[in-house]
This record gives sequence, C-alpha cells and structure tokens, in this order.
Amino acid sequence: MLDLSPSEFATLTFEEFGQLVTGYQKRFELTREREAHWVAALMNATGNFKKPITVDQLIGRRPGEEADAGKASLNERADAARRARIEERRRRAAANRRGSPS
Repeated sequence: MLDLSPSEFATLTFEEFGQLVTGYQKRFELTREREAHWVAALMNATGNFKKPITVDQLIGRRPGEEADAGKASLNERADAARRARIEERRRRAAANRRGSPS
C-alpha cells in the first residue's frame, strides 16, 4: 500500500504517516471513480435500464456532490515531496555508514 521499508517507516513522523495514508486514500478514491465511469458507460450501452446509470449512483455519492480532485492532486504532490525527503534521508544515512560526506 504505502510501499515503505521498515527503516523508512521508522523515520516517519506521525504527521508524515498520516499524510501518506491520506494521499493513498485519495488515489484509491480517484481510481474507484475512474472505474465507475467505465462501468456506467458499459451499463448504459446495454440499454437494459430505464434511466441512465450515473457514476454518482455507482459510487454512492449524492447528486451535486463534487469529487475533490484538486485536493487529491495536492495530496499526491505532497506525497511525492515526502517520499523524496525519505529517499534523501536514506541516501544520507548510507553515505554516513560509508564514511563519506553528504
């Protein structure tokens, strides 16, 4: 899910971990919505329904509720920045073990 090694996990703060989880949840929601678009298109193409099936119906969202894609992309960017910081910490730790300067 979060694809963290034990040493990366150990260096995370509670806030960073929470933000990683939130980013994962947002990506999951976007994937679910993307899949619902395809399912709705297939269901509507069959002609077996009196009314067109909407993505909102499949996801269980009330009509008029907007998906928060802006927040998701912001969380994804924050997630990428945190992962870069984790990678930098790992690189520095490896350099310190070898005895070379960062």
